[in-house]
Amino acid sequence: MALHPEPYSPSASPLSSGRRLFGRWWRRQSPARQDRFATIGPLISVLLFLAAIISAFWYLRNEEIERETESVKRDTEIAQQQIRLRLIENQEQLVRIAREIVTRTIDSDEFLGQATSFTRERPEITHLTWINA
Repeated sequence: MALHPEPYSPSASPLSSGRRLFGRWWRRQSPARQDRFATIGPLISVLLFLAAIISAFWYLRNEEIERETESVKRDTEIAQQQIRLRLIENQEQLVRIAREIVTRTIDSDEFLGQATSFTRERPEITHLTWINA
């Protein structure tokens, strides 16, 4: 049994009936109106292209802002870690000096020498005083 395709029937296709309706409608329009409708297509395509370009620039701008924000957050975290480490080092050094004072292994002259070198190495420390010396 050989299958034979049905002959093409233009009236059976919904696409062809739509074309016929559009063709009738188009022919009923005046030439001036046809010109107006004919210019709408390119105008719409240009507007869609413009919208695509604007959205691409908007997307890229937002991506750049997000990258910069992440970079600032990362730099801030690094700075916080460095400050935290520096404070811990200062605390350890001061605890060591305090322990030496308590155990009396250091006198006031040695303390002044250590305090001077400590404040010279660390500009964030402005004064170091031995109370009740």
